Amino acid sequence: MQWSDLFGLLPPQVLFWGGMFLVLASVLLNVCGFLRSRIAPPAPRSLWVRPYQLLSFLAFEQKYAAAMYKIGLTAVMTTRAEAPLLKKAGADSGVQILDSKGKPKAPT
Repeated sequence: MQWSDLFGLLPPQVLFWGGMFLVLASVLLNVCGFLRSRIAPPAPRSLWVRPYQLLSFLAFEQKYAAAMYKIGLTAVMTTRAEAPLLKKAGADSGVQILDSKGKPKAPT
């Protein structure tokens, strides 16, 4: 028995709405991934922590999400506490640090 035989047993309405559900779920997850790549994490005590966690969950917490929609750029996900150390290490090795708009950032 093949999948086409199994799907042939279902009424067309079930197949249509099942397909619509899959398409809409895929769009929702991709939009969440895009938003996750564009929105910076909120401060730890902010009211936006829970919505951001939900957004991250729906985006499957993609570690590459920050760079996914920025062609030619890569990103390193780190904690806020480790960010200054990572920026210093990058600056010491000659790596140019960019801001969220892709412009060179002044060393801090």
